[in-house]
Amino acid sequence: MHGQPAYAAYPMYGAGAAYGGAYGMPTGGAYGGAGYAQPVAGYSDQHAQYYGQNVYAQQMQQLQQQPQAAPAQPTAPSEAQLKAVVDCLSSPEKLRASAQSFFSAHDKDGSGELSLDEIGTCIAHIQRKLNLPPTPPSLNVKLVHRFDKSGDGKLDFPEFCALFMALLRRVRDKYADSVTAAVGKQAFTGQKAAGKIQDSYEFVKKLGQGAFGEVFLVTEKSSGRQRVCKTVSKSNAGGTPLDEVKDEIRKLAMLDHPNVLRVFEYFEDYAKLYIIMEPSSGGELFDAIEKKAKTGQRLSEAWVAGVFKQMLEAINYAHTNNIAHKDLKPQNILLGSDSSDDAPSVVVIDWGLAEMFGSTRRGRQIGGTPYYMAPEVWMGNYGYKCDLFSCGVILYQLLTGELPFEGRSIEELQQKILYAEPDWNCLSHVSTEAMTLCRWMLAKQERQRPSAQNALKSQWFQLAAKKVQPLGQRAVDGIKAFAEKDHFQKTALTAVVAQLSTSSLREIKCVTFRCRFCICLFSLFCVCGDAFKEYDDDGNGVLEEVEILGALKKLGVEGDAAKKAVEAMDMDKTGKVTYSEFMAACVSMNADLVESTLWSAFKQFDKDGSGTLSPAEVQQILGGGQLKHMLPGGKSAEQLVSEMSGGRSEISFDNFRQHIMGC
Repeated sequence: MHGQPAYAAYPMYGAGAAYGGAYGMPTGGAYGGAGYAQPVAGYSDQHAQYYGQNVYAQQMQQLQQQPQAAPAQPTAPSEAQLKAVVDCLSSPEKLRASAQSFFSAHDKDGSGELSLDEIGTCIAHIQRKLNLPPTPPSLNVKLVHRFDKSGDGKLDFPEFCALFMALLRRVRDKYADSVTAAVGKQAFTGQKAAGKIQDSYEFVKKLGQGAFGEVFLVTEKSSGRQRVCKTVSKSNAGGTPLDEVKDEIRKLAMLDHPNVLRVFEYFEDYAKLYIIMEPSSGGELFDAIEKKAKTGQRLSEAWVAGVFKQMLEAINYAHTNNIAHKDLKPQNILLGSDSSDDAPSVVVIDWGLAEMFGSTRRGRQIGGTPYYMAPEVWMGNYGYKCDLFSCGVILYQLLTGELPFEGRSIEELQQKILYAEPDWNCLSHVSTEAMTLCRWMLAKQERQRPSAQNALKSQWFQLAAKKVQPLGQRAVDGIKAFAEKDHFQKTALTAVVAQLSTSSLREIKCVTFRCRFCICLFSLFCVCGDAFKEYDDDGNGVLEEVEILGALKKLGVEGDAAKKAVEAMDMDKTGKVTYSEFMAACVSMNADLVESTLWSAFKQFDKDGSGTLSPAEVQQILGGGQLKHMLPGGKSAEQLVSEMSGGRSEISFDNFRQHIMGC
């Protein structure tokens, strides 16, 4: 941005901006109008540059050139057809069988994939079966793009099955009078099926308000911990079925990574959803850029590499879990420290919530912040790699203090993002590796951009390499001690970790603690997320068995002892260790932190709200009856309850606390 600093291009935020903006609650301003939702038209020569390798864009261009058919007469499914749709959606087996029937009927070449033409024919087949009016082919193209993870214009069966479910949900929600699935309750994060939010949280103050609802600072009554509550009206879901909105919230709640803001749970009433998230305590990356721009300075390349690597690690983890951000910008990147000398910890916030509660369906709305939007987002058809383009814009801005694309109007900005190149001379002062990565991510074509995983392989990130503290005997002892804990204790600690914020986990230091069950695996690491990621060789956000065994070998733990430690941390028996599983072996070093959160864990285990844990509830905690493999000596739930309660038939909270804390 020549002639003015980068920060001058942004609308100024008022009080509560860190929450109103950070949690996806826009307050209007330069980007709030609906006029940006229209694809650009009338640039036929330049269109060839963009459409060259984008299979969806080619399809859309062809469809726009075809004469439009007269609108079909509205029809509706019969009562019997609607009942069949509802029954299908209520049974995963029926849903899969029905999807398989349609898929096989249209997979003419037996390739195991459906082309765009085959999918269009299949959708028309489904619509005829349900007595529905046909949808425009352009809408089908946009719908397919949503589920095509590889971007090759084809859907395999799992992708088609997801599309099929989305179609049926839309039919049900449009034509059925009132069909709402019950909100489930998982063990540690995600949802609450019963109870008012006011029973669990006290509303402290309002932090922001925007087009989708309001943001409040709240306090959890059981623990006194501060949370952020985002309220959204169900009516703002637009054409998106409520089930899909809830699915997205569940996915967000299951994200488990040191660089991802935590979503804990949600409540609902007849009108609203209440999403509970951790508060964001750090400053925005935007502030760091603005501070340097005001003084005419640049951020150091090593600092940028350290911050940017953490960003990409969060993006890679989310993409691996089928979640795209779609609105990456410096305001959605929070820093755990204001230091510009050492790379601070990074947390990425506001995952996909703005699009989830948009006023129109996906593909019909241009979402995001214009300066950071990929070409395909402007064209209305985009996938996961739109996040990589946004990352490229952020990287360019971090390295230069300027934006790669600017315009005096939204239309001019749109044209430059679609067809113009940034001024690469602005990067003449940076390393070749930084320049290469930035160019790669700012490629106009999706297919020419790297995935987040491939971007992380850039040699540039050697600048951000950190030396690991040498580990002593205490850490070795901690690993062995954790392996000896019983499954109930480890499960409870996992529940505790699931309710802690990333900032709380980062604050765990090398201190003495009184828990007799565990000398922390993490005791010689001062920052927990760094250790977890240090061992995560492939950057996928989980520790594979081979990664953990390699790390343990460096600590001098090998053979049966190492395997036992891995099995102890792998709570869900997937062969992988998640961030929370790793931290469950670490968090008990801070007795105060654990004790303040134990009541939340206890309430989640207490399914009937009686204030005690019955043998049936203990058995459910431990995995539905596989106690022989989970408790020393094959104890039953009844025996464990009797031991923990001093011979009584149920476990009180005091019994529970004493068993976990060892005091």
